[in-house]
Amino acid sequence: MVTKTSTRVSIDLIPDVHQELQFLAHASGTTIGKYVTDTLMDRIQEEIKKGRLWAKMSEEARKEGFLSVEESEKLIQRIKNA
Repeated sequence: MVTKTSTRVSIDLIPDVHQELQFLAHASGTTIGKYVTDTLMDRIQEEIKKGRLWAKMSEEARKEGFLSVEESEKLIQRIKNA
């Protein structure tokens, strides 16, 4: 079993946001720390999925003959410099 250690992060919140976090955490039956951690992990997973989707779409576009973003930028720069 791998033991994971935590890293403490300190953030400043305006009182209204802190109160909302307290309410949401309590309504979820958890602590503010766990609520924030779970929410951040959900967001991270969403971003990972978006990145994978973007990569898949880019690969499909390349297979169909479209330029990559980098190639498109180079082409635009060449056109501007012509």
